[in-house]
Amino acid sequence: MKEVVFIRQNIEKWRRAEQVVESAASQSPDHLADVYVDLTSDLAFAQTHYPRSRITLYLNNLASSLHNELYRNKREKWSRILTFWHTEVPLAVYGARRELLYAFLIFLTSVLVGVVSQLGDENFARTILGDGYVDMTLRNIAKGDPMAVYSGGEEGSMFLAITINNVRVSFLCFAAGLFTSIGTGWLLFTNGVMVGCFQTFFAQHGVLGESMLAIWLHGTLEISAVIIAGAAGITMGNGWLFPGTYPRLVSFRRAARRGMKIVVGTVPVFIVAGFIESFLTRHTHAPAVLRFGLIALSAAFIAYYYIYLPKKSVFMETMREPGIELYKRRDFGEKFTVTFQFIRENWKPLLKYLTAFLLPIAILQGFSMSAYMDNAFKAGLYASSVAEENGMLALLGLPYLFLIVFSLLGGILLYAVFYALFITYDRREKGLRGVTWSALSAEFLRCLKRSATCFGFIILLMVLYLVLMVLLASLSVATLIVTVPLLLAGLVPLMIFYPAYMLDERSAGIWNTFLWSMRNGFKCWGGTFLILFVCYLLTSVLGGLLSVPMYVVLVVRAFLVGASGQVADGGMLFDVLQYFTSVLMLYASYLSTVVVLLGAPTSTDTSARRWTP
Repeated sequence: MKEVVFIRQNIEKWRRAEQVVESAASQSPDHLADVYVDLTSDLAFAQTHYPRSRITLYLNNLASSLHNELYRNKREKWSRILTFWHTEVPLAVYGARRELLYAFLIFLTSVLVGVVSQLGDENFARTILGDGYVDMTLRNIAKGDPMAVYSGGEEGSMFLAITINNVRVSFLCFAAGLFTSIGTGWLLFTNGVMVGCFQTFFAQHGVLGESMLAIWLHGTLEISAVIIAGAAGITMGNGWLFPGTYPRLVSFRRAARRGMKIVVGTVPVFIVAGFIESFLTRHTHAPAVLRFGLIALSAAFIAYYYIYLPKKSVFMETMREPGIELYKRRDFGEKFTVTFQFIRENWKPLLKYLTAFLLPIAILQGFSMSAYMDNAFKAGLYASSVAEENGMLALLGLPYLFLIVFSLLGGILLYAVFYALFITYDRREKGLRGVTWSALSAEFLRCLKRSATCFGFIILLMVLYLVLMVLLASLSVATLIVTVPLLLAGLVPLMIFYPAYMLDERSAGIWNTFLWSMRNGFKCWGGTFLILFVCYLLTSVLGGLLSVPMYVVLVVRAFLVGASGQVADGGMLFDVLQYFTSVLMLYASYLSTVVVLLGAPTSTDTSARRWTP
């Protein structure tokens, strides 16, 4: 279509759109939306066929005006407040991470300048802090209360004055970026020199420890926030100085918006710092441990919110959907990395659904485990008497039988839940983010059936394996020596049989899947063995660490056994502790097995064939 024909056909519609923009306040939102959609459709057509035409520019300006009117009075959700503090501020901080480092280095350098200057000239403090403040501090030191300055004045008015001043300083550091980042750098430098001089002055008079406990009680938050506000100012200044590929004005606007989010994010920090300085710092005789603990807590918050959380937020924002390409050839390092990447990305849904199914099993299984360990404990101490009264087989055999039964049930459920999540992750655009039970249930039932079938098949193979071992042993020991290593080597490709059957998209059948696993597993035996060995090693270490509480209970219980052969005290207590530690060990062992379950699908180079026997 010629441009003139396009204009002639739509000119009246565009004039009506202009009138809608002028009277947007009296228009219904639905009507505004309809006009906007129609207008953007014309704009898209013009951009495609007449990209350099004035009519395209006209439609773009008209659409922008209508867009602004449409969203001017849009009501924000209350959750936006939480989103701002939890996501937007950390993301802005991450975008200014270099500027934050520059601000910290400037401040640190200036502190060192203050320290060196005060050490070289004891009167330097009077130049920086003023004669009045120095003389007052010297009198307080002579009285034995060097931090008396913080105990003067009424708490409420002091809090208000300090907070307003701190917020003013932060916005001043930010605003100084308007005059390039040099202005912000100078403010950071002067504040750092003052801090270095101040602390050195107290050190020279033998009260460094007391001064640090008092000053850094509020200073940890306050000074950290000043540095962060300085980073915001440097960000804005650098946006003006170094526009990069953007027009200078656009770069400045982007940097100013990012810096404003950062400096606004420091306001609550300054408020808390002002509260601490006004109400808590004055208590200079409080226990040092308590004050140091508050300083450590403040430092931990700064590190979490301004260092850890920005990295975490960026990771969540940039994570691909799904984040991992599951069926891909990888080297050993990549296989190992992707295993833990999957856990890191999806630990919440994994923990949620694995806990829902496996924690009840662990609770039931804990009774068997606790009874078995208790009976084994008693049998070890009083072997002869216990065996005569109860019979060793009855004492240990029944709890162990129940333990095996629950372990089989737990294993079936573990594999079913995990592979249902694994398959769902691959099929959904968003992976496991926001996955519900309704989206998972059908796949879980399919995986549960397959898991039970696979468990039965593996048990049958184990029985046949034991029978074969007995037959070989009956023939000759030499035959057994030769064949056992071969059979043990067959366990490695057997480890990929389970995921191959669970992930089989062609329903090849369990026997065909078994043959496929044997054939392909031996082709990449070394890589399969290595990744599974590392995964099993990690699982064993985790399981061993989490079983420590249960064994500690047993050891302590053994020490409390009296000469009479009975537990001296705390018998019921130890029974309860032994049960709960058993549940913890069993539950944790199920969760740690996820590492092996993830290692198996990534262990073979044939994974690129999508596990289709």
